[in-house]
Amino acid sequence: MTRIAVFAALTLLLLHSAASSVDRVAAGLDTGLLSYRKSAAHAVYGLNCRLTSPSASKCAIFVPEGVGNGNALITGGKINQTVTLAAGANEVLINVPAAASPDNSDIATRLSVQGLGNFAFQTWITAQVAPPVVYYAEMDKDEYSPGETVKIRVIALDSDTLLPVTGSIELTIKDPDGTVVATWKESMTTKGLWSTEYPLGDEAKEGQWRLIKQKSDENYYYLQQVFNVRQQELSDLELMVSTPVSISCENSTFTVSIEARSITGRTVNSNGTVDLLWDGYAPGKTVTSFVLPASGKTNLSIAVSEQDCRMQNWGQWYTYSSLQLRFRISNAVSGINGTAVAAIPVDSFSLSLSSYMTINSTRVAFYFTLDPQGSGQHPPARVNITTDCQNYSYIATSFQSELVDIVPGSSYVMKRECPFGYHILHATKEYIGQNRRWKDPTDNWLYDAEYQQLWLVPSGSEFPVGATATFAVMSQEANITVMFEVATRGKPVQTGTLRLTGNNGTLSIPITEQLKPTFTVTVIRTAGNGGAQGVAYIGSEVQLRVTGDYFNKVNITYSPSKVFENDDVLVRVQGPPNSLVAISVVDHRFLFNFNGSSVSNHIDTDTWLDLYFGQNTARKPIEQRRKRAIEKGPTNASLTNGETFWVEKRTDATGIATITLRLSLGWWGVYAYALSDTSGLCVANTWSIITVEPRDLHLSLQAPTRVVRGETFLAHVTVVNRAKQPANNVRVMIKNSTDLLLTLVNASSPSDPTKDFALLINTIPAESEVTVSFPLKPVHLGLFDIVVAAFYDTWTAFSDQLIRVIAEGVPVSPSYSVMVDLRVNSTFNQVVNTTMADNAVSDTGSTTITIYTEMLRASVDGLDKLITMPSGCGEQNLILLTPTIFVSKYLQTTNQFQGEMRDHALSYMLIGYQRELNYRHSDGSFSAFGDSDASGSTWLTAFAIRSFRHASEFITIDDNVMTIAENWLLSQQQGDGHFNEPGRVIHVDMQGGVNSQETMTAFVLIAFLEKNASSLQPANKASAVAFIEQRLPSVTDMGALAIITYALHLANSAKANDAFTKLNALRTTTAKDTYWQPATGSTSRAIETTSYALIIYLRRNLDLDAFPIASWLLSKRNSLGGYQSTQDTVLALQALAEYFKRTSGSAQAPSATVTVTADRNQTTYTLTPATANATRQWKLPFVPKSVGIVASGSGMFIVQISTNYNVIPVTTAPSTGRRRRAAEATISVAATLVTDTLAALAVNVCPRSTSVTGMAIVQIDVPSGYEVTQAAIDRLKSANVLNLKRVELNDGQLVLYYDSLYTANYCATVEFNRASDVVGTKAVFVRVTDYYSPEVTNSARVEPKAAQKASVCDLCGSSCSGCQNSVVSVVEATFPAASTTVAATTATARSTTRPVSSSSTASCHWLSISVAFLVGHQMAAAF
Repeated sequence: MTRIAVFAALTLLLLHSAASSVDRVAAGLDTGLLSYRKSAAHAVYGLNCRLTSPSASKCAIFVPEGVGNGNALITGGKINQTVTLAAGANEVLINVPAAASPDNSDIATRLSVQGLGNFAFQTWITAQVAPPVVYYAEMDKDEYSPGETVKIRVIALDSDTLLPVTGSIELTIKDPDGTVVATWKESMTTKGLWSTEYPLGDEAKEGQWRLIKQKSDENYYYLQQVFNVRQQELSDLELMVSTPVSISCENSTFTVSIEARSITGRTVNSNGTVDLLWDGYAPGKTVTSFVLPASGKTNLSIAVSEQDCRMQNWGQWYTYSSLQLRFRISNAVSGINGTAVAAIPVDSFSLSLSSYMTINSTRVAFYFTLDPQGSGQHPPARVNITTDCQNYSYIATSFQSELVDIVPGSSYVMKRECPFGYHILHATKEYIGQNRRWKDPTDNWLYDAEYQQLWLVPSGSEFPVGATATFAVMSQEANITVMFEVATRGKPVQTGTLRLTGNNGTLSIPITEQLKPTFTVTVIRTAGNGGAQGVAYIGSEVQLRVTGDYFNKVNITYSPSKVFENDDVLVRVQGPPNSLVAISVVDHRFLFNFNGSSVSNHIDTDTWLDLYFGQNTARKPIEQRRKRAIEKGPTNASLTNGETFWVEKRTDATGIATITLRLSLGWWGVYAYALSDTSGLCVANTWSIITVEPRDLHLSLQAPTRVVRGETFLAHVTVVNRAKQPANNVRVMIKNSTDLLLTLVNASSPSDPTKDFALLINTIPAESEVTVSFPLKPVHLGLFDIVVAAFYDTWTAFSDQLIRVIAEGVPVSPSYSVMVDLRVNSTFNQVVNTTMADNAVSDTGSTTITIYTEMLRASVDGLDKLITMPSGCGEQNLILLTPTIFVSKYLQTTNQFQGEMRDHALSYMLIGYQRELNYRHSDGSFSAFGDSDASGSTWLTAFAIRSFRHASEFITIDDNVMTIAENWLLSQQQGDGHFNEPGRVIHVDMQGGVNSQETMTAFVLIAFLEKNASSLQPANKASAVAFIEQRLPSVTDMGALAIITYALHLANSAKANDAFTKLNALRTTTAKDTYWQPATGSTSRAIETTSYALIIYLRRNLDLDAFPIASWLLSKRNSLGGYQSTQDTVLALQALAEYFKRTSGSAQAPSATVTVTADRNQTTYTLTPATANATRQWKLPFVPKSVGIVASGSGMFIVQISTNYNVIPVTTAPSTGRRRRAAEATISVAATLVTDTLAALAVNVCPRSTSVTGMAIVQIDVPSGYEVTQAAIDRLKSANVLNLKRVELNDGQLVLYYDSLYTANYCATVEFNRASDVVGTKAVFVRVTDYYSPEVTNSARVEPKAAQKASVCDLCGSSCSGCQNSVVSVVEATFPAASTTVAATTATARSTTRPVSSSSTASCHWLSISVAFLVGHQMAAAF
C-alpha cells in the first residue's frame, strides 16, 4: 500500500461527513487487499491528480450512480475552479497557478469539492502533483568518526525521462538530537549533479544524523538520507569470509572459508574464534579456536543441530531465521587483530495465505491460497493446517485440521465455511520435516469485513516490455463498475473504469518502457446503500515488476589485473560519450556498512526512485560552503586504508574517463555512474573490487611517532617472505647520518656516520617473517631521513614512516607586535628586546619576523589555532566560532571574504557550532561541561546565544536552539531586574569580584541587545537596565565597569554617559597607547577590559581617539593571531575587527622602506600600494637578543616578531613583574610515580591552590615510548576525582580540566602503557595553570627511571645485533646513492599530507623515515 498511502494518495471522499475517520477493517496478507468504511449514505471519491503540463493537472473523480450530476466548485490553496461532474468516472483538468514552486510542492494540497445547486454534496480530494524533478543524495560512506568530512552528492533527474536536469537544492542537516546544524538553498550549476563537503567536528555528536530535502510542509520530506557518527577504529587485519547460501537445521555441518590480510603487509599467523549468534542476538556456542597460517587462508567446519537453531516461546518451538558468525582474530607478536561478521540464512519455508470470501444469510465461505515460500535444500514434506472460526468477541468454533503434501513451486486452494456471525478465520501451520516438526511463527487472520469486496488477481508477478498483463477482477456484488489506476515511479499514468459481467471482469495493461522498474495497479469502488452499516470504500492493489535493465550500464575496468603495493592503477570507466561520470573509491570495509547512502544500493530495487518518500537510509551556512569543482577536481589520488576518494569527470567522445590510483594494501571498492543528456542515468552493475597485494618480499617499519632529542629509540624492520621458498642471506641496510646516530650494541661510541653497514639474516623461511632492530639516537631537531635497504637475489621492497623529534622541556612562544605608524611622522625606529629566558633549552630557538600590511592578517591565518591553551570546555570551544565571525565580518567589508579563506572560516564556524551543542542541557541552557554540570550557566548561555546570533549571518543556527536558550535566560531574571546564576562561573574575574549581580545582568543584556533579540520584552529590558543603573555608583572594579558601560550604551540608557566618564577616567595613557589595567587582574583581564573600551569608543564614534587603544591591543597579540584565553581573544578580535572595518575606507596603503635587524643579521623590505596584500616573512634559526625596526615612508603596518624555544619549567610560581590582584592564588602541583616499569607507568597528579580559582587545567606530557589508552582515560573519568570535569588527549599531552581548585584533594592517577621502544627516556613535566590568568602556573617533574636506565637489549632482545641470541650479524656494505633520491621524494610527498602544526615549530620538525629494499646494488623503481 506504499504508493497508495504515501504518494499515489488514494483519497476516499465523503458526502455530508467529510471529517469522519478512515478505518482499515480488512487486509489479506499478500494481495494488498484494502477495505475502508465511512459513515455516509453515498459518496463521491477520487484518485490521485497527475501533472499533464507545467500549467495543468488532471484529477480523476468518481460519482456513484444515484448521486446525480451537475457543477462542483474545487477550491484549495491558490486553486478556485468550477467543473462539471457526471455519474461514473470524471477526468477533471485543474489549472496549476503560475506562482507554483519549481518542484510543484505547493500543489500538494487538500482540495474541497462542493456540489452546486441541486447537485448537493461536500467532500475533499488530494491534488498532490508528482514533482517533475526527482532527487537523490549519496554520501561516500554510511558511518563516520568525529573529525571526518562527509562528502555529499545530489542527483537531479526528470521524473519521467530520468534525464539529468538543473534542479534547485534545498537541504538541511540535523544532528542526532534533531537540531538543525546546516542548510543550503542554491541552484545546481552542473546539469544533474551537485556536490559539497560537510565537516564533522572532532566532538561531533555520536548517533544518527539526517540529510533532508523538505517540501513546504516541514513534516513531509521529499528526500531523507541518514548517516551514523561514532568513534571507530579500523582493524589492521582485513577479513573476507565466504559462507554457504543457506544452512539447514537437520543436523548438518557446513564449511566457511576465511581469508585474512594485514594492511601492514605482515604475515597473519593468528589465532581466532567464532561466536555463533542466532538471529544476531541469541547466544550460540563458540567454535574451538582455530589458527590462520602465514597466508591468512583457512577453511573452518561448523556443525549445527536441530537443537541449536530452535527456540521455545509460549510452549511453541520456532526456528531461527539466520545464524550470525562473529570472527575474532589476534596475533600477540605483531599486534595485528581483526573482526568480521557474516550472516547465513537458515533454510526456512512458510506458507503465505491469501483469501477472498463469499457471504450470505447462513454462512461465510473463505477461499484461500497456500503458497510455499523460502529457500534451502531441505524443505518440509508436509504441513498441517489448523483453522477455527471466530466472531468479533474472538469466541472460536468449527476447528478443522488438514494435512497437505508440499511440492515447491505449487500452490493450493482451500475452502473453509463458518457459521453466519463468525466472520474471522484463524489459521495456524505446523511443518513436518524428516526428523522434526516446527510451528510457523506467523498466524493468519482472515476477515470478511461484513460487506462486499473486490479482489485483483494478476496473471503473473513480472512481465517483459511488449507483453500484456491481465488481471482477474472479482467482486461479491455483480454487474458493478469499478475504477482502476496504474502508477509507476510514484506517478499515475493511466486511470479508467471497468464494468464487471456478473461477479467477474478482466483488466488488460500493456507493458511499456514507461512502467519500469515496477508498477502498481489499484481497483476501487463504493459499496452499501446507507442504513446502520454505512458506506464502505473497498479496493485491492498489486505491485508488479517489469523485467530487463532499468538503467543503461557503466562498465569499470582497471589495469594491471594484478595489483601490488605502490603500483599505479589505471581505472577506466566506459559510459555514454560526453557524459558526466561520478567515481567513488572506498576502503572495502566501508562497503559492509552501506545501507543506502550509495547509488549502487538502489539500482536493482523497486524503491530507489521513491526518494521523496523519505524511505531511504543513509547521510555552511552550508548554503555558502564551497562546492567541489566538477570536472576540475583531481584525477589522481594516493589512498591509505580507511580513506575514500570522489571525483567527477567528463567522458570523451568515445565514452571513456580514466583516473590513476595508488592504493595501500587491502581490498578497495570502485563504483561509478554517469549522467548523460541523451541516455539519462547510467550505472555500474556492482562495485568493482581491486585487490592490492604485498610483494613476495615485503618490509614493515615500526618506530615511535615522536621522540625527544637525545633519547634512543628502536626502529624495528620486519622482513616478510611471502614466497613459497626460503630467502637466504637477506641484508637489511641503514643509511647512517649525522642527524640520527646509529648506536651499535656493546660499542664504546655511536657508529661512524660516514659509513654504512647491513644486518645479515641467514634465512627467512617460506611464508614467514623476521624482525631486525636498529637503535637510533637523534641529536638534532629536524626531518630525519632514515633510509634502510634490504635485499637478496633480485627481490626488493620499500616502506617509510614519519617521526617527529622534539626538544627537551616545554615549548614557549613569546611574541611581540609593533605597530608602525608613518601617517604623521615619516620615520620610525624601535628596538625590541627578545632575549630568551634563563631556563631556555639550548639549540631550540627559532624566530619568524612578519610584516603585515593587513592589520588582522595574523588572526585570519591562525583562525584554527588562535591560542596555545587547550580549549575543551563549553566556553573555550567558542574560540573556534566567535572570533571567526568577527574576522569574517571584517573580511566581508574589505572584499576579502572569498576563496579558501572563506571556506576555512565557514568550516570553523560549522564545527564550533556543532561542538557547542554538546554543552547544551535538556532545558536549552549551556554550561562549561554540559550534562556533567548540575545546572546550566547564565553566563555561558548568554555567551553562547551572543555568539550564535552573530554566527547566523554566515551559517544556519537552529531557531529552536536560540528561542529555548533565550527563554531559559529570561526565566533567571529576578524581581529586582538582575539575572541569577544557578550554575558555576568558571571565569570568576568576569564578575568583577563582589559586584557579581550587576556584571552578570550587564553581560546578559549585551547578549540580547547586541543583535536586537526580539525575545527580550520591554519590561525585561527596563527592569534589567534599572538594576545596573542603580548599582553603577558603587561599581569600582574596572572590568565590571567596562561590561556595564557597554550594556548601558546598547540599551540607550540615560546613564551611559556617566558610566563612560567613569570608565574613561581609569585609563592608562602612554605616548603611543591607551589601555585599561585592572588593579587586581592579569594581562588577560586587561585585554578584555580594553577591548570593551574600544567597542564603546567606536559606538560613540570616537574613531580617532580609538587608534591608541587598537594599537595597544595589537601589541598584545600572540604569534598565532590570538591572545591568552577565550574571552580576551573573542573580545579583542571583536573590537579590532570593528575598528578596522570602520577605518578600512580611510586607511592608507603603506609606501615605505623597512629595515629589520636581528643581532648581526639584517634584511630590508620595500612596501608599495601595488603589493599591499603581500606578506613579507623572515625566518631565523635562532632567537636574537633584540630586533631593531627602522622604517621611513608613509602608511601603517605591523611587524610581528614570533619567537619559539623550549624551557625547563621551574617548580615555583614565577614572578610576572606585573601588578597582581591581592587575592590571586598561589597554584601548585605534585606528581608522584606510583608505577615505574618498562611496560607501564602510573603518575599520581595532585593540583591545589591557596585560594579558590576559576577553571584550571593540568597538562601532563606523555613520556616517549608510552601512550594513554582509551581504557585508561575511561578509568580516570570514572574515578570521581573532585572537580575534574573533562579529560582529553591532545597532541602528546593528557589534559585534565578542573572547574575550580583550592586546598582539597584533587588527586588523579594517570596510567601509561608502552607503545614503542625507547630507552634513555627524558623527564616529562606536569603543569597546572589558571586558565584565565595564564601567568599563574606551576610545574612538577616526572623521571621515568625504568625507561631511563634500560638498555637497548632489554627491549629488542634477539632482533638487535650484539644482544643475546641475536638472529642477525653485522656486515659492511655500501649504500647506493640512488636511494637518496627515492627517500627525498617520499619525504616530500608525505610532508604535504602531514603539515607541521604552527604550535610545534618552536621545538620540533617532522622527520621522515624511509625504508627501502634493494635489488643487489640497484635501486628498484617501486615507488
